[in-house]
Amino acid sequence: MPIIQQMPIEAKPIDFSGPQVTWAGEFPWTHDLCFGTEDGSIRVRSVNGDEISYDPIVESGEAINGVAFSRDMVAVSTRGELVIVRHPFPGGLKTTVYDGGVHGVVATGSGGFLAPAGSSGLIQVELLPDGRFRHRELRGSDAELYFYRMAWVGRTDRGDEIFACAGRNDGLMAITIKSDGTRSEIAVSKGFITTGDERIDIVDVCRIPSSTHPFATASLGIDNSLHLSHDIRHEHAQLGLTFPEMQGTAYNLLSAQGHIFILTSDAFYFLPKLADRFLSDAPIHGGLTVRRIPMEALDSSIAYDEHLMLIISRSVLLLEISKLPAAFGLDDNLRPRLDGASSPLESNEMVPHFDHSAWSPRECAVAES
Repeated sequence: MPIIQQMPIEAKPIDFSGPQVTWAGEFPWTHDLCFGTEDGSIRVRSVNGDEISYDPIVESGEAINGVAFSRDMVAVSTRGELVIVRHPFPGGLKTTVYDGGVHGVVATGSGGFLAPAGSSGLIQVELLPDGRFRHRELRGSDAELYFYRMAWVGRTDRGDEIFACAGRNDGLMAITIKSDGTRSEIAVSKGFITTGDERIDIVDVCRIPSSTHPFATASLGIDNSLHLSHDIRHEHAQLGLTFPEMQGTAYNLLSAQGHIFILTSDAFYFLPKLADRFLSDAPIHGGLTVRRIPMEALDSSIAYDEHLMLIISRSVLLLEISKLPAAFGLDDNLRPRLDGASSPLESNEMVPHFDHSAWSPRECAVAES
């Protein structure tokens, strides 16, 4: 059965001809949607799916795995390079700032970018007053660190920016960028997740949007374990959950409107209001309501805290997040309705395994090269 027919909510397909879409996200300059492709091009579409622009960006033709916007710049990452294009887009001045593979890119509020480059370090790109770009490669000074996927988390009262980074077998890293207007400093706090004596492979991390907990995060292990923190700066895990019933290899993790979403190689999972329950210190025990959409998606993302995007074959499915609970047969308390309403999705009351003391944090200084 086609995926779109399995959904109880209208999923708007945005169809693409030509190269496969490999990344989806926001195009904040015009509040539209941005898509990266396997041949190194960027396509901009409206929410209605109308083509706005199409522009080859990466001369090598490598697949795009990340796009980020800062001021009048857009950074595009692949497994071979990090490219920055200046406004106007398309057609602006293009510069390759780093010849090396990175696992995506995120923007800094100071007008630059951070790109995790695996064992090669963390790439920080800054725009100098004379218009040139400077990039620094940052590594752990007393131990090797693996920088995989990153997320912007928040800004402190003093203006420091907090980022989270999934470090694969190195656990989860909280990165603080301090700026005095002339230079930036980065400190890394490194933590391990352990089950027994084994490290868990952390493959993704995301911010949990919250006005009461501005530095809350969720991280995902390759074994589909979920790790939630009220404040990544101080607590390297408040709650750990493992779902033995989840199928497939963990791909990525999202949070919006109080929900948690997990994509694996076999299915897409919707955990309604789990983030809200965690941040409000509501008891989390017994079975959790989980909705499962069997599919083979390449990636998933959220745009403007409103739209959920699932990249499949030659389409991107666009869903409205606010409509998901009711469409999935859940009542106001996010439990299955008792009025006989049903969903064509596979629904489970999954009983997770809990781990409240999984992290062993330690400070790790950063060396610049």
